Amino acid sequence: MAHLKTIETRHAPRERFAWKWHLTMALYDRGYNKQDVIHLFLFIDWIMTLPDELKKSFSQRIIDYEEERKMKFINCVEEHYMEKGMEKGMLADAREMVAEVLSVRFSQIPEKIVKAISAIEDRNILKELHKKAVLTRSLEQFESEFKNYANC
Repeated sequence: MAHLKTIETRHAPRERFAWKWHLTMALYDRGYNKQDVIHLFLFIDWIMTLPDELKKSFSQRIIDYEEERKMKFINCVEEHYMEKGMEKGMLADAREMVAEVLSVRFSQIPEKIVKAISAIEDRNILKELHKKAVLTRSLEQFESEFKNYANC
């Protein structure tokens, strides 16, 4: 149903909001256990994306609903999103640290390196690159070692 309503409401965000709410309430009404509600909600939330202002409104509505009924099912989802946000923030910080070290040490960083660093999604690789940026003798040496980690 979530998939069908996502297609049907492709250009109608308010209608999608209403259907997302309807499907979410059905999870509670059908008596699913907490884990099932969370897993099914994550699927519905993933497939039925909303614009930012409606997403915030939807989250607040869930919180209010659960507080009224003394439930704490989907608030776990909020924690999930907070963790995802923290991961994104840590990735952004790691990218920034690599670029900052290179900038401090070598002034100008070629745009292709900046873009390649921005595309890296693995924090461990960024940690390695940070070490290399600190220890490398030249920008050319960094660039040659960097090619092992990214398409530069």
